[in-house]
Amino acid sequence: MNSIPVPKKTDHLPSLPAGLSTNDSEYMQAAMFWRDLGFNVIPGRAKAEMVRGKLKKAKTPHVNWGNYSGPGCKRIRAEQAEEWDRKWPDAIPLLLVDSGIYFRLVVVDADDPLLNPWVEVQFGVTPFQVSTGRDGGGTHHYYLAPPEGVSGWNGMIGPEQMVKTWDYTIDANGKVDRAKGWGRYALDVKAKGNYVVAPGARHATGRRYLPGVTLESLTAGWLFSHLPVFNNQKYRALGVEAADLRHIHEMAIQEEVRKRFPRAVVPLLSPGSTVSGLTEEPFVKWCEDNACQ
Repeated sequence: MNSIPVPKKTDHLPSLPAGLSTNDSEYMQAAMFWRDLGFNVIPGRAKAEMVRGKLKKAKTPHVNWGNYSGPGCKRIRAEQAEEWDRKWPDAIPLLLVDSGIYFRLVVVDADDPLLNPWVEVQFGVTPFQVSTGRDGGGTHHYYLAPPEGVSGWNGMIGPEQMVKTWDYTIDANGKVDRAKGWGRYALDVKAKGNYVVAPGARHATGRRYLPGVTLESLTAGWLFSHLPVFNNQKYRALGVEAADLRHIHEMAIQEEVRKRFPRAVVPLLSPGSTVSGLTEEPFVKWCEDNACQ
């Protein structure tokens, strides 16, 4: 039997980790708590803002963070966290899931509650789930990353019946305009080089990203012993299935364009986009080039 104590279940606001008080900012609470578990937490924007003429969305990092994520990454010192905290006192904490010293994490972000059963069927039920704090919001499902690591994809896998849309229009010149969300799902996989809002942080609605267990009783040992290992092979197979489905719909669009504009030159998709042995790079490239923006 496993001797590591199981964190207490909760449906209430999580208590503060030991050594922190309500005088500490939300960012500092999360940064110090996850530092003790071996992870880095960076400050994120509480709301959208213009930075040097460019719009930066809410929940995007205030800092360059590439060196703080990945195997052997740089650790965020308390002094550095305090400096960021003084500069951005209203920052939201962003957990770098690939920054762990002892193990790394994969977080499946199901933005629609109806996707939660599908996630659990595909990847297993995890005891560490975090509700995202808004009406109709979804759940962050936490898993251990396998040794080889996992590449994060946004909106690229999910059940066929829950594709956001297949809608498109063709104008008088034969130009295809695919609706926003064409061929995509309300589901992201956060892994290599990715971040999520840290459990316990406050959502823009005022509600919390509420974990199903109390944070103050969470330990690195419990996470390592109780989280299922993310099935990377299954994940990649689902990615190929989804790519094949998008390919079928894309070919139907191309056929319609050819019928309506027989003299038009319609570029063909790469033959490699439908084979079951599809490697990661061509799959991502296909998504970038074929209506997955």
